[in-house]
Amino acid sequence: MNAVIAMCHFCEQHGPRILFSTQAFHDDATGGDRSSLWSSSRPNTPCSGGSTYSSRGLPTSGEHCDGCRSIPVGRSGFISKDPGTGISYVSRQYPQHSEIYTIVRQACVRSISCEVCPGREGPIFFGDDHYGYVLSYTFYVKDSQARGLQRFYSVIVVMMDQLFLMNSWTFLVSNIKIVVDKIQTQAVAVFDRAMAEGSQKSVRLEAFGSFTPANFRYQRAAITTGRSLSVLTNDPNLFKFVHMSFTWLLKAGGSRVTEKLLEGPPTEDNLISAEKLREMMSSEGEADGCHDDEDDDDGTLKKLGEMDLAEFCVSCEHDPSPVDKTQPAFRSLHQLSGSLGRKKFHTLVHHVLIGNQVIVRCDFKTTVFSIIQLLQNLLPVGCCQIIPWSTRYEESYKCNFLGVPSSVEIPAHISKTEFYVLLHVATPVTDPTAGGSSPRKVPIFARPDQRPDDPSLRGLVFALSSVVELPPTPPEILTRIEETLRNPTLAGETFDSWLIGIREQWVHKAKVLYNFTKCGKRTDQEADRLFQVLGAVDEDRRVLKFWMTGLSSQYRSHLMSATQQKTEGAKTDGGRSDSGATPANE
Repeated sequence: MNAVIAMCHFCEQHGPRILFSTQAFHDDATGGDRSSLWSSSRPNTPCSGGSTYSSRGLPTSGEHCDGCRSIPVGRSGFISKDPGTGISYVSRQYPQHSEIYTIVRQACVRSISCEVCPGREGPIFFGDDHYGYVLSYTFYVKDSQARGLQRFYSVIVVMMDQLFLMNSWTFLVSNIKIVVDKIQTQAVAVFDRAMAEGSQKSVRLEAFGSFTPANFRYQRAAITTGRSLSVLTNDPNLFKFVHMSFTWLLKAGGSRVTEKLLEGPPTEDNLISAEKLREMMSSEGEADGCHDDEDDDDGTLKKLGEMDLAEFCVSCEHDPSPVDKTQPAFRSLHQLSGSLGRKKFHTLVHHVLIGNQVIVRCDFKTTVFSIIQLLQNLLPVGCCQIIPWSTRYEESYKCNFLGVPSSVEIPAHISKTEFYVLLHVATPVTDPTAGGSSPRKVPIFARPDQRPDDPSLRGLVFALSSVVELPPTPPEILTRIEETLRNPTLAGETFDSWLIGIREQWVHKAKVLYNFTKCGKRTDQEADRLFQVLGAVDEDRRVLKFWMTGLSSQYRSHLMSATQQKTEGAKTDGGRSDSGATPANE
């Protein structure tokens, strides 16, 4: 994390002072020097090792008291090295570079003297683009010899990236509080013992004796007001603990939140995946009786759109048993198209695109999962409701992709409807009617990569059944998918990228149609003109209407808010024109 973490202290003699600071440095293998991670992000900042202080800004040795000192005389500080990343974490009394010292010094003064949170203890945020942004956590430490019997400290995190610092607010505050609580607990124990031995107020009054203008300065100087934090806590290794804590904060804070380059606004698949992820986390939180908001920031849960289907099936409540990797599986749409044949593949994909329920029936769970995974890639994430494996039939309102074993029968009332297609995958072992042990005649494939490279796939027998009669003219997107599958220059990752592009293109068409239908009543002539503009035909209407159901809630709410504001604005303008016309009519 490109930041400086420091502990500050208000000294009764010298005012706000930097007590302890920790920085991260890159190890330079060529010269043995270390360059500061934080200073390297600022232009015209010295990044070499060694002392670069100016003599004007630093306090001299005569300006230090015991309360202003954290590192003993003769020692330079603490250092921890991370050999895996080549980063060293160095703690000193002051930051190593003069410019960074000036910035941290200003943050120290503002943290101790100016910027105050309610109650004087707790976190607060301040800063600007020039001097950096600061997260300050102020707190009191008990001291039986201090005025008010307590001393004022703060832990500050200084960095130039405001967004990064704000996103790390919860993480930093919660962990800094752990360090502060340890210090305060130890100080309270020492304070209670001192107060039990006798009143410190009476001891101080006896030391002062009689006050006169002549002896006041000498009497005041005889009282030791500054005591080290190690003395207040009776812990000689306190600053070693602080160094380890600050080092962990810098390391964990940098690996916890990372920057990600986005090429554009979030796609509908990204929005839907985020919404499903929030629903999953909220349902898990309700089941556990609690919900931790920090899980959203940790990024430890994978998006549903990026989750492997086998991983998704393991967490499925219908059958949590893992898949068998030794069973045959399809790895590409080219392979599935070649195995099914052109006619069956055309019919199956047509049903997928218009939203009919696709039932894959086979005793090989891995085969079912692989087919569903390939087919779901043809649709937006919001249009996919998947039950990958179930021992009974599930209604179409629960899922549009369903995997079942061959023993599951389709109910009679379902088999008579026009809203499902059944793909039965049989093998000579599981289906005696498929030809027993006699070899199956291998079809002639259009392309070499369409041939099943897995010998077990060649023994599969496919049967497709549905009572619906599809229109003879297919949707435009289905035609383009079939043409691309027959293109020998598009395969593998190239085809996957093309499929993502064509899917986003039709999602945008569905958005336009949704906007069109929600903005008042439209005539059939206007709808026909819209389809001409979109480059769609009548056969595409059912596809677009189904894809409209998969739009994200965020897009729907945004569109409804914009429409409502537009309607209210039109009413306001109409009211103004009517009120302006009244005097003229009179």
